[in-house]
Amino acid sequence: MQVMAHTYRSLGEIDKADPLMQQVVEIQDTLSIPLAEKAEAYNIRGLILRDKGDFDEAEKAMDQAVTLFQKAGESDTEEYSKLLADLAYVKRINANYDEALSMVQEAINIKENIHNRTHLQLAEPYYILASILRKQDNYEQAKINQFKSLDILQANINGPHPGKANNFNNLAIIYKEQDSLVKAGEHYQRSLAMSEKLYGPSHPEIVTVSSNFSNILLKQGKINSAKTMIKRALQITRNELGKTHPTMGQHLSDYAYIFRSKKQYSKADSLYDQALHILKKHYPDNHPRIVGVLHNKAENAYRSGQIEQAETLFRKVLSIRTERYDSSSEDIQIPLQQLLDILESKGNIQEADSLRNIFSSTQ
Repeated sequence: MQVMAHTYRSLGEIDKADPLMQQVVEIQDTLSIPLAEKAEAYNIRGLILRDKGDFDEAEKAMDQAVTLFQKAGESDTEEYSKLLADLAYVKRINANYDEALSMVQEAINIKENIHNRTHLQLAEPYYILASILRKQDNYEQAKINQFKSLDILQANINGPHPGKANNFNNLAIIYKEQDSLVKAGEHYQRSLAMSEKLYGPSHPEIVTVSSNFSNILLKQGKINSAKTMIKRALQITRNELGKTHPTMGQHLSDYAYIFRSKKQYSKADSLYDQALHILKKHYPDNHPRIVGVLHNKAENAYRSGQIEQAETLFRKVLSIRTERYDSSSEDIQIPLQQLLDILESKGNIQEADSLRNIFSSTQ
């Protein structure tokens, strides 16, 4: 049953893999089998839940796998270090950054004790470490570790490789956050060119880079080029994954941003609603992707003068994000400031001050 679940996962048939692996875990919990075997089952279960986008449950399953590996006395193995790195990435998504950082650093230490520091096995944990540091706004350290991952891959593998393309993409994200738009564009181009060599021009792997690149083009004022890029991502997703795939929802939100930048707010709002309709078929209402689109919809409403709708949406975004993020993070501070601006513009100074004090006291 476990082999079948693993096979379904490798084929991308997550809905078939999930119930099978759940049964495996439940059965193994009643049996007297080696703890390491139970740990592996929880690990696979966590990976399947991660693939489904159920990151909270994935974190719980993988935490249990860590505990079982430790009880089994196998906390210095390659398998355990891989679990730590995978769990660190899930914790990063769940905004548990300190735990994520500690885990991926432990994974790196274990791997460095097993291999030399330029071994191929170190590329992935350095990649994950960089992504965590980036989320903590530590861009210089993120860049250093992103280049470590890339350098290891380039030293061990000739020619195009998915890991290299992903590193170029993430370096572009870092440069974008540092407002180095030219360098960001260059790295997106390298990522896109390598992805096209690896997968061809119409593969789903192309769409994320295309979408990210379109955001850079927008910031550079190249609206028509950005529109062409995101329309390409939409077409590939629709043709290869289907019009109700969650990726379609994300790209519709990106497409809406183009119309928002052109002050076509009604068209943008319609696209945000389409994106939400798709995403809600796949994720719970508090999922980061859904909340991200709600935030974009709120900003669109604010810019178009629909202040009451914007206020309602900003409140909703804040109420959900406060359960996941620290109050000092920009995921909280940006919508908070937008809501405060609305309240103050309406003369609700007392409520604005009260909100400001509440969020200041929780930092």
